[in-house]
Amino acid sequence: KEELSDQLISEYEKEYLGFYISKHPVEKEFNKKQYLTIYKLSNAKNYQPILVQFNQIKRIRTKNGQNMAFVTLNDGVHLLDGVIFPNQFKKYELDISEEQIYVVQGKFDQRNGKMQLILNDIYTEEAFEAFKLNQTKQIIVRRVDQVKGFYQYLDQENTNQSIEVLSFNDQTNEMTRLGYIKKNSAFLSDLVKLFKPSDIRFV
Repeated sequence: KEELSDQLISEYEKEYLGFYISKHPVEKEFNKKQYLTIYKLSNAKNYQPILVQFNQIKRIRTKNGQNMAFVTLNDGVHLLDGVIFPNQFKKYELDISEEQIYVVQGKFDQRNGKMQLILNDIYTEEAFEAFKLNQTKQIIVRRVDQVKGFYQYLDQENTNQSIEVLSFNDQTNEMTRLGYIKKNSAFLSDLVKLFKPSDIRFV
């Protein structure tokens, strides 16, 4: 029989046991999507993309009659309060739901002595990946000597539709240009599959 997906296994664990035996689904997804240069709540700075789940969405109406929301963000390890003010809530109100995984960006702020995140952008995983691939200027890779078929994707000519590919050396902390890759979503998807998620970054 075909194995159950990680997401389904996590859902069954939560439904029948009330907790996760394996890693939290957000942490599992984070490990797979590291190449998108995403962050966790514990190490993110202002406006950096963070992979989270909305554990709770509390919609409220302001004195001015506008809608906004207080949310609980979960990155699989830590929880953090978040707020979506009316202007942003208008954009995302119909697209957000509890227990779904998103990439969010915003500004950290102190409220009543506690840290919170004021959300500015909310992406589905698919939308953020498309956005990131379109904005990428460089691809940084490690351990290329362990990757078969890598060089067939590279050109030495830099064009308007090329992304620079650099190799990072862990011992010397130096970068070496390896060539360029065409800005083509199929090419980039195939390239990602050659590497461990921890050994490739789109920046």
